[in-house]
Amino acid sequence: MDPLRGNNTAARIGYIDIAKCIAILAVIAGHYYAPPLLAGKVIYSFHMPLFFIVSGFFVKDYQIKKNVIRSCKGLLLPYAAGMGIKTVIDIFAGKDLQGLDAARQGLIDMIGGMCKVSAVFPVFRDVGMLWFLPCLFVCRVLFVVIMNVTEKSKYSSSIRIIVFSLLAFVGMATPRLTYEYFPWGAEIALVSLLFLFCGNMLNKHKVFDDRRRLPIAGICLVIWIVLLSLGFYIELAAHYWPGFYLAVLEGMLASFAVMCLSQLIDKIRFLNTALRWIGKSSLIVLLVHYIDSVYEVSDKLLGILNIDHSILSLTVRILFILCIAGVISLLLQMVKARSKVRSANG
Repeated sequence: MDPLRGNNTAARIGYIDIAKCIAILAVIAGHYYAPPLLAGKVIYSFHMPLFFIVSGFFVKDYQIKKNVIRSCKGLLLPYAAGMGIKTVIDIFAGKDLQGLDAARQGLIDMIGGMCKVSAVFPVFRDVGMLWFLPCLFVCRVLFVVIMNVTEKSKYSSSIRIIVFSLLAFVGMATPRLTYEYFPWGAEIALVSLLFLFCGNMLNKHKVFDDRRRLPIAGICLVIWIVLLSLGFYIELAAHYWPGFYLAVLEGMLASFAVMCLSQLIDKIRFLNTALRWIGKSSLIVLLVHYIDSVYEVSDKLLGILNIDHSILSLTVRILFILCIAGVISLLLQMVKARSKVRSANG
């Protein structure tokens, strides 16, 4: 779900996109499907950490201005677009507010960027799953600033690990003390700095080019299962992270295992093409999923089709979302193509 990834080799982009595909499908499943307890833990234990790790994976340099501009374009513009679409719909057909009231509240909610409703900030309603975008923006900016400031230090690696660990602890402790959420998921962003750092180091040290990665991934998978069975897993949006650093470690190990699995899947012809596309379009898929969940569009479709089986209904929802995302993606490509033609002619 990270539109900020830079240029890379086709193979590497391929498996990263497949990892993002797995993560975004897990997001949809987590919202629409009530799985058995263990399956639910598996879904929530890796999908958001993976997105943060992938984001860190593609931070190529630590130039602050450059990264802030890219993050504004790649994260805040889609966030504003998603909130804008919702607000426009609310103006004409809102459930609670309509007209100018809906427009005003929509703008306020967009400014707040709340993951969940908070008594400390009652003026803001939650923005649903779009909380991820401003939260990632905050996380990326903090990450780049810290990496930039510490870049010339002789002990940069040690300093960064200590700083990110301390800030993550602050992010964890803040909601423990206040029992509240904060604008733009600031507390979640602090926790997620460790995930961005993990992804950045994975790319910097070219871990996915190492022949030993698959045996290591197997070990990570075993530890992931053990930690899950002991109740240690991380659910960022719910502020659920028992044994905090163990939960963070679990998110890292799970994400690494999924990324290595994606490398294997990327070798399967035809299947990899479809999964790569879903991963590359994960931001559009998220926005479509958001609008669908708010206005229950796929619910109406399931009612017409008279489908009530949970697995089948989840499959229909996913296909519906992917079809809409595909149409939007095609339209955007057509607009870009026309824009290039006009620029060339003009």
